[in-house]
Amino acid sequence: MFDAIGIGQWFRYLTGFIEVGSALALLLPSFAVFGALALVPTMVGAIAAHLFILGASPALPAILLLGAAGVTWTRRHQLLGAQSTMR
Repeated sequence: MFDAIGIGQWFRYLTGFIEVGSALALLLPSFAVFGALALVPTMVGAIAAHLFILGASPALPAILLLGAAGVTWTRRHQLLGAQSTMR
């Protein structure tokens, strides 16, 4: 699939690293919002690749995007709290 996209196999490793790291972060409540934030652009890219390059169904990345966006929305207070402590 990554050969069809034309980016190369290094991008497969980068994407896998982001996805596994995000999954591990989602397991830890204090890091869940950051894992979800990393998954949102990853899934947007996956949807775009499925639609415009691969011609495949973007259903699975869209479902994962909705899940990541939901976690980000429900834990947005963690981001706002982190912002206020940095001032």
